[in-house]
Amino acid sequence: MRKVPVLILLIIVLGLATLSFADSFTLFEKTATGAGAAQLLIQPLKDWTCQVNISAAADNVTVALEGGVTGISFGEMVNHDFTAAELANKTAFFSINGTPVKYVRGNLLSNPDNVTVKMSCIGAQ
Repeated sequence: MRKVPVLILLIIVLGLATLSFADSFTLFEKTATGAGAAQLLIQPLKDWTCQVNISAAADNVTVALEGGVTGISFGEMVNHDFTAAELANKTAFFSINGTPVKYVRGNLLSNPDNVTVKMSCIGAQ
C-alpha cells in the first residue's frame, strides 16, 4: 500500500523535471566574424535567453542566435546590436520566445574592434 504513493510522487517529480528542462550552451568565444559550431539539442527547445560578453571596449558588436531543424540550414532567430550602455558594461542580454529548434548556433556578425566575444545561451521548453 505504501509503495503506490511513492510511485505516484516519483511520476509527478519526473513529469515536472521534463516540463522544466533547460540547458545552457557556450555557443562561441572568438574575435573573427562568422557562425560558431552548431549544437545538437537533446530535445527541441523554444525559449532562449543569451548573454554576450566582450573582453574590452568596442564601438560596435552584433551577434545573432540561429536555429535549425535539420542541422544543415540555419535561420536567424534573433539579431542583437550592442547598445552604448551594453558596450560600456561589456555585457548584453537578450531573449526570444516561442521558436522551437533542434539545432542552435551563435553567429558573430560584426566586430570591427576585434575584441573577444563570448556568447552563452540557455534554452527551455
